[in-house]
Amino acid sequence: MTYKGSLTILIVILVCALLGWAVDWAGHRRALKTIRELARDALCFVDLKEGRASASASFITSQTIEQFRVRVCPEAKGERLSLSFDAGNIFQYSGTIDKSQEFGVGRMIPPGTYAVTLRQVTGKHGGIVVILDKATPSTGMTGWQIISRAYLGLLVICGIWAFANRRSSNRRRRTSSALAFQYVFLGFFVMFFGLLCHEGGHALAEISFGHYDFAKSDFWGIHGSPHSGGKAGPALDPWQQNLITGGAVIVPIVVGWALFVFWWLWLRRRRDNIVRLFVSATIGVLILPESVLLPGCLLGITRYGHEKAFIACIPGPEWFGKTISWCVLLVCVFVLWQVVPETVRILKAQYKELQKLKRSQ
Repeated sequence: MTYKGSLTILIVILVCALLGWAVDWAGHRRALKTIRELARDALCFVDLKEGRASASASFITSQTIEQFRVRVCPEAKGERLSLSFDAGNIFQYSGTIDKSQEFGVGRMIPPGTYAVTLRQVTGKHGGIVVILDKATPSTGMTGWQIISRAYLGLLVICGIWAFANRRSSNRRRRTSSALAFQYVFLGFFVMFFGLLCHEGGHALAEISFGHYDFAKSDFWGIHGSPHSGGKAGPALDPWQQNLITGGAVIVPIVVGWALFVFWWLWLRRRRDNIVRLFVSATIGVLILPESVLLPGCLLGITRYGHEKAFIACIPGPEWFGKTISWCVLLVCVFVLWQVVPETVRILKAQYKELQKLKRSQ
């Protein structure tokens, strides 16, 4: 691929990412506004103010309701809230929320008095929740949907270009189009696989504790933002909530380590550059985010919920959990030290081959 071609693809990706972020931010603010408007007709409205640990409210129903519809949103993106219902032996629910969402709770809920509690898990800006007896209108396309669809469109364009030039007499053009498709497809693959491991980590723990609904799962954000599909279930202990949240760290690390063992023992000595590139890049995408976020959480620089929950779900005292986390981090750094240079070497070799073709014509 030529320098201009690489720069063009990079600019397109950056523009799509920036546009997606802007739309996602606007959608978050619109969701907050919509929830406050819905509060007028809601069964219950809870507003957790900034700096408070929790807020509660109660409501009474006089007839059977088919299903509670819950609309909840943290005030700040990336912060995590805990939502719980309690009606004694009649009905109980608990769950965690880290983004604006709507979901249903229960089936054929009997009349009674229901207490709703919203707690701050990570962050400090609070959030809001409304409980209704009917579904609320959609807030439109999310930023993630725009990013993923734009990237998928770029993949289709590169695929058409590569297919059209597959038999071209111009070897440089044929190679450039094939490499462009390869790189864009590589990005699509690692994004697809990374989300599978991330949301799959949540889902495995939710399945174990009876809080998973396959029909609600959307690992790749086709219908909104990526999420695992949690549902109402038995009340969760703190360690269970930490395991559900921290599963998004555990599974990518374990899968990344397993792929690294496969790469180290068998693949790194083979001459198949494309397979080596895909495996090493996938390992990097699975390991790199945790290698950046985990030390920030351990040092108290960041308070990202997944890494904090990962440390908290390690059995034993706090110092032991942090020690194990530092050991995990050291292994991740070693893995990156091995696979990142390998990925760079393959990319450089492909670029040099393309430059040779350019000079020979």
